[in-house]
Amino acid sequence: SNSVESMASLALRDAYKERFLPRQYLDELVLGKYSFSQVEILHSLLQSDLIQGETLLDVGSGPVVLSSLMASSRFKH
Repeated sequence: SNSVESMASLALRDAYKERFLPRQYLDELVLGKYSFSQVEILHSLLQSDLIQGETLLDVGSGPVVLSSLMASSRFKH
């Protein structure tokens, strides 16, 4: 079991190293270069009943809290 978890962690690390594009991340999130379609999709998700609940747990939004602020009205805590 432990070796399976370790293999999964290594696979996740390798995928992150291969696919994460730091310049694109900075351009899109830190510099605010959101595409209109990204904001539009997030807006439509938050207007539907698909995203709601008791507690909003934000994991991995990075230095930008836009999505958390938009989602906060759909949760009690």
